[in-house]
Amino acid sequence: MNKKLLTLIITLFITSTLLAQVTVGQIDDFEDGTKQGWGIGNAATNQPTNVATDGPAGVNDNFFKYTTNGNPNGAGSKLLIFNKNSNWIGNYTGANVFGIKFDVRVTGSDLNLRVAFQNNLTGDQICTTNSVVVTAGSGWTSVVIPITASDMQVVGGSATVANLLSSGNINEVRILSNVVPSWFGQAFSGVPTTLDIDNIETSALLSVNDNNPLSSFSISPNPGTDRLNLKLSGFHDNTNLEVFDVLGKKIFADRLTNASTFVDVSEWNAGVYLVRLTTDTGTQTKRFVKQ
Repeated sequence: MNKKLLTLIITLFITSTLLAQVTVGQIDDFEDGTKQGWGIGNAATNQPTNVATDGPAGVNDNFFKYTTNGNPNGAGSKLLIFNKNSNWIGNYTGANVFGIKFDVRVTGSDLNLRVAFQNNLTGDQICTTNSVVVTAGSGWTSVVIPITASDMQVVGGSATVANLLSSGNINEVRILSNVVPSWFGQAFSGVPTTLDIDNIETSALLSVNDNNPLSSFSISPNPGTDRLNLKLSGFHDNTNLEVFDVLGKKIFADRLTNASTFVDVSEWNAGVYLVRLTTDTGTQTKRFVKQ
C-alpha cells in the first residue's frame, strides 16, 4: 500500500511539472493580489509587496514593488528578484521562448537590467551579456530582454549556454541589475532603490526597442523553403542582418543596402532560425521557420 501511494505521488509530481513548464505568452500581471512566486531571499526584512494601483495601466492596475534597504551588503541590499514556480522552469529553446518582456519603473538609482537562469541541481548559471539601462525617475517603461544562446553567457558552472537553455533543467529565473553579467544583483549602498515591475511575459518575438523604425520589418514566406524575403518600412544606414540557429550559432550575416532584400535558404536545415536586424537606433529579432 505504501509503495503504491509513493508511486502515485511521484507520478502526479512528474505530470504536474511537465504540464506547468514554461510556454510562450505566459504572463505574471499580479492582478490576483499575490507576488505570483517572485521574491527575494527570506532573510531580508524588506520583502517585496503587491501594490493594488498605479501600475502601467493606471488606477487599479496591480504591480510588484521591491525596494533595497540601502545597506552596503547583506540581505535586502541587492537589486534582484527571482522565481522558482513550475511555470518558469523547463526547456526555453524547445518552448520557442526567446525573450522576457515586462513593464518597469525605477526610483533611486539607474538600473542595468539582465535576466539570468540556473540549474539548481548542477549549479550551472547563465546571464544576459548586454543589459537594458532603465533611468530612475523616467516612469513606466516597456523592456524586452533577448535570451537566446547568442545573448547570454556562462557565469557559473560548466554547461554551455545552448545546452542549459535547451536541457529542460532550468528551475530558477532571475531579473537583476548589475553592470556586468552575474548571477547576483548589484548592491546599492546608501541610496535605497525601488524596482516596480509588471506584466512579466515570455515572448517568441524580440524587440529591444519597440518604437524604432524596424518594428514593421517583415519576413515572407514564413514558414519558407527556398527564399527568405525581408522588407523594412524604411531604410536606415548601417543596417546589418544576422541569422542564428536556435543554439545561438550565427549562420548568416550581411549588410543591407536597401529596404527590400532576400536570402537563399534552400541549403539550410529545416528548423527554427532567429533573424536579427540592427541599426544605430535599435535591434529587432524575428523567428523564421525553414521547412
